[in-house]
Amino acid sequence: MNFLHPLYFWVMLGIIPLVGVYLLKVRPRRKPTSAFFLWQRLFDQKRSTSLFQKLRDILSLLLMILVFISIVLALTVPVYNNEQMKSLLIIIDNSASMSAKSQSGTRLDEARSLAKDIIRSMNQNQQAAVATMSLDISYMSHFTASPRTLIDAVSQIESSDCPFNENVLRSLFSRKRSNTENDPNSETNELPAISDDYRILLISDGCGMDSNVPDFVELFKVGDKKDNVGLIACDLQRIGGALQSNSQPIDQLELYFQIASSAEQTINADLLVQYGPNRITRKLIPLEIRPGINKAEQYVITNTLPVGDVTTQEQADLWTIQIDYEDALEKDNIAYLTVPPKQAIRVAVDSNDSY
Repeated sequence: MNFLHPLYFWVMLGIIPLVGVYLLKVRPRRKPTSAFFLWQRLFDQKRSTSLFQKLRDILSLLLMILVFISIVLALTVPVYNNEQMKSLLIIIDNSASMSAKSQSGTRLDEARSLAKDIIRSMNQNQQAAVATMSLDISYMSHFTASPRTLIDAVSQIESSDCPFNENVLRSLFSRKRSNTENDPNSETNELPAISDDYRILLISDGCGMDSNVPDFVELFKVGDKKDNVGLIACDLQRIGGALQSNSQPIDQLELYFQIASSAEQTINADLLVQYGPNRITRKLIPLEIRPGINKAEQYVITNTLPVGDVTTQEQADLWTIQIDYEDALEKDNIAYLTVPPKQAIRVAVDSNDSY
C-alpha cells in the first residue's frame, strides 16, 4: 500500500490532546448533609453501574480514536493497487492507414474516442501525457492530471500522410534525460527511460508493425480489416525530344507505377492520368488488380503542350495519377508527380567577328 500524501500522518498527533481532554475528570465538591440515609440508595445504584460506565467510556474513547484515524487515512489517500496509479503515456497512431474508413468515421476517430474514454476513467490524482506517432513522435500534451487539458490535446490530433515507423517506438524510451534538474514539464526535456513508474498505451490499427509489440507497450487495436488497393510506387519522366503537330509541341513521357491490393479477389478499375492544375485527363488505363503486390507497369504518355507562354507551361507541368476505385483508404489511391521543365542550353561562339 502506498500513500499519495503521507505528510498528513502528522495529524495523528492530535490524538494526544483528544485522549487528554476525554480522560479529564471534574472532582466533586464535598458538602455537609444532615440526612445520609436519603443518599444511601443512590450510592448503591451508582456502585452497581460503575463497571459498565467505565467500559462504556473506554469503548466511546476507542470509537473516537478510530474515527480520527479514519479521517487521517482518508487525507493521506492510500493506494492499494499501485498499477492503477502509474502515469500514462497515451500514444495515438495518426499514420496514413488510420485514415481508413470504419464503422464510425475513420480509425483515427475511433482512436480519439478510445483515448478520451481512458482519460475519463483515470484516477483524479493520476497523470497522463498525449502523443502522436507516425514517422516520429510528437507530444500534444505533457504530463498533467487535468482531464480537460488531455481531452483537448486528443481532439487536436490530425491524420498524417506518413507511414508508421515501428523503430521510433523501440528507440524512443531508451533515451535518458540530458539534465534531470530541468523542469519536468519543459518541452525540451525528453521522456525518461522506461521504468515501473510509467505505462505506455498505444492506440493503433497495427499496420506497419511487422514484429511483436515491445513488452513495455500496451496495444489497443482499433478498426477492422477492409479491402483496399493503393499505389506503392510511381514515377514519371520525359523521354526523347519534343515533337511538332500542327504547330503545337508534343511532349512524350514514360509512366511507371505499381499497385498492391489487400482484397482476396481480383478488382477491375481504371487509372486516371491527369495533367495540369485543372487535372485534365490525358490517359485512361484499365487495370486488373490481383491480390497482393502486382507487377509494375509502364506506359508512354503523349501530352500536347500549351503554345507561347513558357511560364504557364512550367506551372502546368504537374501530373496526378489516381486509381478510380472506392475503397477503405483514399489517400493511397492518388499520387502527385511533377516533370521538371526543359532547361534552355546556353551556348557561345568563339569568334573575332563581333557579328
